[in-house]
Amino acid sequence: DPLIFKGNLSIEILHCKHAATLNNVEVHVKVWEENSLKRSIGSSEVLSSKTNKQSAGPTGTVEWNRTLTFKDISVDSWIGISCRDSKLGIIGNTSISLRAIDRASASKETKSTTRS
Repeated sequence: DPLIFKGNLSIEILHCKHAATLNNVEVHVKVWEENSLKRSIGSSEVLSSKTNKQSAGPTGTVEWNRTLTFKDISVDSWIGISCRDSKLGIIGNTSISLRAIDRASASKETKSTTRS
């Protein structure tokens, strides 16, 4: 299910993990307005393990340590996250951890989602 946040958000992709060998893995983040999934508020740049010179460690984890900022999101928004391999497409059994920061209240909350 999509993750729901409210406020002005900064999203930090903490890691993308997959059991298989990671070649060129990309994380895609898009934001939609609640109850209007066809209307995209904004989408991130593609975070690519290849272009950012990130490689999988022995645990199969790719770390970006990058922050994506979406400005002026004042409604409850759906955060859609997908993790792709250039050869395999959307990867199954993938866990993505991220942190969303509501800059208005300066509160921090960590969410995670698993796609199988």
